[in-house]
Amino acid sequence: MKTDKYNEQRQEKRMSCNWPIWFYDDCDTRIIQGQLVDISSKAAAFTYYTHEKLFLPDQKIVTHFSMPVYGLSDSFAIRDFMRPGQILNIYQINDLIYRIATKFEDILNFRPGEQIGAEEEFLSLLSDLSELKT
Repeated sequence: MKTDKYNEQRQEKRMSCNWPIWFYDDCDTRIIQGQLVDISSKAAAFTYYTHEKLFLPDQKIVTHFSMPVYGLSDSFAIRDFMRPGQILNIYQINDLIYRIATKFEDILNFRPGEQIGAEEEFLSLLSDLSELKT
């Protein structure tokens, strides 16, 4: 388990955030809450308290989180996501908190950190959401 500063290997701009995330592994369906730190279309990083459970690199997990999708005139819609993935790295922040970097098996259909001015994507999202309500 790495305890040094994480290496920067990001291929797209990430959205920094401080939102809740829930996750569990395939063997134990006990849901654990963490705090989402940043997210891209392919991966996410979050922190969690180590007393909950110890996770390992390459371990399969499922994450559930909500995030805004920005659109016209500073408007936004909140979307819920559930993504299976794999733990890439785990970094010890202190005696109680670890930071997990995870890669999604199914990427998001937009780039969270590059949403400013993405009006076409937002209009498409609104159309998709309105179809779900009917």
